[in-house]
Amino acid sequence: MKPLMLVITGLPGAGKTTLSERLSREWCLPLISRDRIKEGYIHTMGMPGDQLLGSGNSETNTAFFDVLSLLLDHGISCIAEAAFQHKLWSMYLPPFLEKADVRLLICQLDPHLALNRFLDRGMSDPGRLYFHGDKGVRLLQSGVKPEPGTWDEPRMGIPTFHINTADGYDPPLNEMKKLVFLGRK
Repeated sequence: MKPLMLVITGLPGAGKTTLSERLSREWCLPLISRDRIKEGYIHTMGMPGDQLLGSGNSETNTAFFDVLSLLLDHGISCIAEAAFQHKLWSMYLPPFLEKADVRLLICQLDPHLALNRFLDRGMSDPGRLYFHGDKGVRLLQSGVKPEPGTWDEPRMGIPTFHINTADGYDPPLNEMKKLVFLGRK
């Protein structure tokens, strides 16, 4: 049987990290977070994320997908969490379709609510700015309230589940688990 790879994605502030961490604990799957890898890289480089040149994102993306590949090559099911949009997922995900049974979980909610969550997190966690240099948070600090951006949902032709994260999880996680694990190859 192929290992299972759950890809959890959605727009910033949609609840990806919270959901990923919960599923990792409850479903006993290792979690590989693109943001956590970026934070480790920034620790190594010793400078804020918004001062890194473009290579910072390239390095962290490469490391993210290399770690996932290593786990899957060893038959280890896992969770991959990142806010990538269709363009990046469609570029990086196809090789994984051969080695894993991939499921796409997309966190969804009203873009204004997601933006407010994103801004609240950035304003309450000074480390967030150091590691990620969130432009929207910088705008808010200067007195300008940003508008929600657009986010291009991945369309990969694989089992895809939308989870409304506005108030808890809809569908509930026990139902989601049945759907995700149904029909495993």
